[in-house]
Amino acid sequence: MGQHEVTLPTLRRTTAPRIVAAVLLMAAPALADDWADYKGDCDDIFRSAKTATLQRLKECTGLWVGYIDPSKVKPPEQQTLKEAFEALYNRSTAKSDDEGQYLAHSAADRLGVRLAVALETPKAERVEDGPKPRTAKVEDDEPTSRRKRCSPSEASAADRGKARKLVEAGIKQFKAKKRAKALALYEQALEVDSSNEDALYNVAAEYSHADRAEDAVEALTCLQDIGTPAALKRLKATRADSDFDPIRESPGYKRATGYARIKVVNSLGELGEDETDRIVKTLTKLEMKPEEVGDDKVKGRETPVIWFKSHSAATAYVVKQVVVHPGTILTPIHWETEYDLIVSWGNKIIKKDGVKQPAKDYTESADPEKQLDGLRQEQDKALREPEKVARKVDNVVATPERVEYKVESSVKRATDTVDKIEKTGEKLDKLFK
Repeated sequence: MGQHEVTLPTLRRTTAPRIVAAVLLMAAPALADDWADYKGDCDDIFRSAKTATLQRLKECTGLWVGYIDPSKVKPPEQQTLKEAFEALYNRSTAKSDDEGQYLAHSAADRLGVRLAVALETPKAERVEDGPKPRTAKVEDDEPTSRRKRCSPSEASAADRGKARKLVEAGIKQFKAKKRAKALALYEQALEVDSSNEDALYNVAAEYSHADRAEDAVEALTCLQDIGTPAALKRLKATRADSDFDPIRESPGYKRATGYARIKVVNSLGELGEDETDRIVKTLTKLEMKPEEVGDDKVKGRETPVIWFKSHSAATAYVVKQVVVHPGTILTPIHWETEYDLIVSWGNKIIKKDGVKQPAKDYTESADPEKQLDGLRQEQDKALREPEKVARKVDNVVATPERVEYKVESSVKRATDTVDKIEKTGEKLDKLFK
């Protein structure tokens, strides 16, 4: 207790959805012969990118990223692809489709071109025909950028005192198990002083307990907008308060509080144990304890990867600071999973005196406490300004060339093509189980 005490249409093969998911999981490209099953369809889609259904355009772009060696693309085809990826980006922007924007930028980066995006938001897309989605949809609520920010009016000293007394009276009713009366008193306190952090926290807890998720999230986002140390402390306190269990899986709750279900995996075996342990311990100190820790079934990643759901983009930014590795890759989750964040530790392995070891040891820190204080500040910033922090994540995801980490070309190829997948569907089904 707290204050109370791709969806994908059918192509020629049923494995298409899983293949696209595998592409976005950074799995290795499938065999060239498999591309023949899709090439004809996708060539037509790329040539008619402005009129083809957006879902088909997204699917073909994902397949292109996974199958094609961009060095073999001829200039005429390169121009067609560039225009297709621009169309995908602009159409996705018009529909606030993050997935389409990420795919467009990923494909353009792989092709080695820059997108000429529209300066004005295109008109809304028409409702598309075609088969209904066959894969599970990851639910999400409206982005916080679309809501009206909470702007409490400044209360007088007398009103602030009156509000505090009403909250105290509400807590007494709560302890007496008279929750309806407690809620009424908290609501009265907010009518007097709409910025009272305790009243906002307690009213959110009561709304959650009563399955009024939307009202609970609204109160929590108001705490987020207030952004004082006291308000942020209360947002983090919700993570251990059982009254918030009914809305724990709500994307709005996760966005407002920074709560995320996290899984951490190690792709380096014994050579990655120390770093994985450091990440888990640091996240736990930040009140972001991972629910599961294990081994990545994809072995030998040379950079870490953080997969995230859109409502946890700001939290992913904080986790990236925890991981430390400057080459950490951020990429959206496009498959069904119970986790909001999945972190895989990877690092370049070298031989020194004949012994394999990580190229750099990120467990070392001159002042661990100072580092932890800095991470807490980053966490508070992500809670206070989630949209701004999420945009930083979007920039990193959309334009990987901005990541300030230069390695040999062989390392980059290794991160682009991790173990060859001969049976894509079967391996992907098992990857995160």
